[in-house]
Parts: sequence; C-alpha cells; structure tokens
Amino acid sequence: MSGDAARPRMRQLIQKFGTGGIELAEVPCPPVKPGYVLVATRRSIISSGTERSITEFAGAGLISKARQRPGQVKAVVERVRSQGVIKTVRAVKDRLERWY
Repeated sequence: MSGDAARPRMRQLIQKFGTGGIELAEVPCPPVKPGYVLVATRRSIISSGTERSITEFAGAGLISKARQRPGQVKAVVERVRSQGVIKTVRAVKDRLERWY
C-alpha cells in the first residue's frame, strides 16, 4: 500500500494548463507539519479571474501565447540551444499537459 492510499482524501478543482479544461479530482490531503493545522473547508467560492485567464490563454494559438509570455519564449530558445529541439519539445508538451 502506498503512503497516499493511507492518507485521508479531499476534493480539489484542477485546471489543465494546455487546454483550460477543469476537473474535480479526489486527491490525498496534504501532510500536516508540526506546528501547523489542516482546516477542513465545507464550502468555497471559485475565483473566476485566474481560471478565466488560464482558459483564455489555453484557447489562444501558439503565436498569441508567445506574444503574451516573451520571457518563456526566451527560456525555450535557450533550452533548445542547450538541450536540443526534441528534448525541448517534449518538455513544453509535458508542461502544457499538466493539471493545476
């Protein structure tokens, strides 16, 4: 049995960065460090600002995304120089497929 299976579970709203898709997932509760508390929330309101901006960003084309984030474009170009195109493309695709 893994450590996560033994921990209490909670629901978490996550959003896929590449597509803007939203999912309600069952995830392990975070571990509680000494001197900290874990608060059980009964109700919550979703802030539409951040979620809307991610959804709009996800729906944009690659050129539009590049224009919105020139610092990341620079980092990708530097990574191509140091690690090559194939590794960089894999890393970018992995990043766009993550849930937040």
